Amino acid sequence: MGSIPTLGYYCMEVETLYQMSDKSIIVMSCTKCKSKNYYFSKSEKQTTKTKLVLQKFCKKCRKHTEHKTLK
Repeated sequence: MGSIPTLGYYCMEVETLYQMSDKSIIVMSCTKCKSKNYYFSKSEKQTTKTKLVLQKFCKKCRKHTEHKTLK
């Protein structure tokens, strides 16, 4: 427990760590298969109301698709 985990790994302990800090966890999911593929953290000061849309590789679809942020 003591260190912040690397990107891509998510568990309940990570969520409790970020609740105590000024960072929030951003989850990106594929728009076609709806699988949650990417996790990263962002400062509360940098968050915006608009959803981020990026072209990312989906392992389930096995191609580049649009990924949107979830809450």
